[in-house]
Amino acid sequence: YLYFSISSYNPETRTTSSEIMKMDINNPDTVEAMKVQPPETEGYQASLNSFNLDEEGNFYLVYHMAPPYVEGADYNYEDYTSYLVKYDSSCNKVYERDLKEMFVDQNNSYLGQFEIGKDGVIYAASNNVIYVIGADGTPIKNIPTQSDWISGFLKTEDDRIFFGRYSNTGTGMELVEIDAAKYAIGNTFKNLPDM
Repeated sequence: YLYFSISSYNPETRTTSSEIMKMDINNPDTVEAMKVQPPETEGYQASLNSFNLDEEGNFYLVYHMAPPYVEGADYNYEDYTSYLVKYDSSCNKVYERDLKEMFVDQNNSYLGQFEIGKDGVIYAASNNVIYVIGADGTPIKNIPTQSDWISGFLKTEDDRIFFGRYSNTGTGMELVEIDAAKYAIGNTFKNLPDM
């Protein structure tokens, strides 16, 4: 199966709605919407940042939560947050977690890409920090990366997790392994092609 997300924007309410779709690659005309819902948090609007699946078919979704848009209003970025929501393979909600308290910088609580490692441990990037989140959605640790930005994650067939970063030491793009036993930076491979 191929899973993908589609989003639609309503210019009148300035809100975005998203769906996760499942397509049978052997029968591309067969597409169904997965029954997942954004967090229902009073006073906030949810927009889907990213999603992933583990080997058992559980869904993990990261939503960016923002106050409702009011024209002319001043926004405090400390009011924003990210939610992690897990569904099982039958689309039953397992948990929904507000991750606000785990962020090093409360003004930057936007989670982008993430990868799922062994035992359901999640590695998620925000700015130049990797956040390690347990299988139950509880934050475990954060890993400073000494990078200008993190470009994404890579999971190998033997379940190792790497992230791409741009080094400010002049070596350009680097691929860095995460030491899953210590939740720390491991081996670094340098001088990769940009992007």
